[in-house]
Amino acid sequence: MKNIWKKIRLVVISVWASALTLIILSKNPDILPFHPVHEIDEFRPEFKAPFFLQTSSMDSLSEPLFIYRENISRTGQSILQTSLKVKETWRGPQINYDIHGASKSSPTLDKSGIYIGADTGWIYAYNHDGTLRWSFLAGNAAQGVHGSGATDDKYLYIGAYNGRLYCFDKMTGELIWMTSLAHAIGDVPVLYGDYLYVAVEYSGPRNGQLVKIDRRTGQSVWVSDSFAEQVHSSPTLDPKNNLVFVGNNGSEVLAFDMNTGMSVWTFSTPGPIKGTMALHEGRLYLTSWGARAFCLDALTGSVIWEHKLMSDSQSSPTLVPEDNIMVFNSHRAENHMYGLNMKTGQEIWKKPQKNTGLIGSGVALKRNDNRQWVIWIQCFEKTICAIEPKTGKALKQLSLPGELNGVPAFDEKGFVVSLHKGGLVRFDYF
Repeated sequence: MKNIWKKIRLVVISVWASALTLIILSKNPDILPFHPVHEIDEFRPEFKAPFFLQTSSMDSLSEPLFIYRENISRTGQSILQTSLKVKETWRGPQINYDIHGASKSSPTLDKSGIYIGADTGWIYAYNHDGTLRWSFLAGNAAQGVHGSGATDDKYLYIGAYNGRLYCFDKMTGELIWMTSLAHAIGDVPVLYGDYLYVAVEYSGPRNGQLVKIDRRTGQSVWVSDSFAEQVHSSPTLDPKNNLVFVGNNGSEVLAFDMNTGMSVWTFSTPGPIKGTMALHEGRLYLTSWGARAFCLDALTGSVIWEHKLMSDSQSSPTLVPEDNIMVFNSHRAENHMYGLNMKTGQEIWKKPQKNTGLIGSGVALKRNDNRQWVIWIQCFEKTICAIEPKTGKALKQLSLPGELNGVPAFDEKGFVVSLHKGGLVRFDYF
């Protein structure tokens, strides 16, 4: 009888302790350490995240407001207009300290404000005048937050290097849900319909996968088979053909079925793919650390053209189909900015850049005075340029207080950049 009562007592204590833990977590949800993934084989399409927390129900979902690289095709071509008459409006406090050498989070900018991750592990929300609205520390993210966010009318979705994907109320910073998917997330989720697509990575063994998430709940819909290596490239969508594409550090381009997560095709390149691929009219454009630029058939993965570069590139291609131009940076030994013919891969122009860290990507916009396309992109050291896509000519150069290696984010009034070792800088048109 004593043993029975002892067992009952232990059960009661266990239930009480579990209930107390849940109460604490409901008030401090991010204090729980990362639940390690012990078996990679557990990550099958029916896999449910090892740790998941939903603290609040969502309102009705709305269309995306901010998408990294301007659209789900990741072309870098904006529907907004720009001006060459630009002035610096404000500088924010330092948020990046080069704790982890990877390229930093680019700003997420929409009508509600500016959202940014930092290499310290903090996620910040700023008002348009540069004042801080709220901040959140992503627990157990020693290497910080390097991906950007996606937004709809009310919510911010962003991943961190602790393997967690977060959903916040943009105005209040309230954590709506949090799901632990892997060891790290270094890319940018893409939002389409009721779902998010995000690439995740593991560090033992080095591995990666693509995950489809229900954005109402944060629950996994499917998880792809394992990649050969980690992944930093962000997913590119082709809903017309029901495909999602991503590149990995194992020198592979992978295409998956959007509905099932099953592999459709794989293409091997001479080097890792760090940038995000751009899709236009059935063609997939990409750069690699193998000193190559490629154009692939999006349905089959077959090569349409290949162009050899003077050095590696992890810059995401910016496409201007009206000018038949693909623009991107290269870095390391021979630093150049390239303009290639989108149809043939022929080099139209190449500009040397005195900057060994030229890994930033551009955004193409039409000028508000003559309706000609320009691309704002990292160019010389501590400089952002507005270049003419047809020629590569720098039409405007703006000095920065630090090095830029991400992507500028635009609205109707101007743009915001984040510095590799610094904070946000806002430029407005006049």
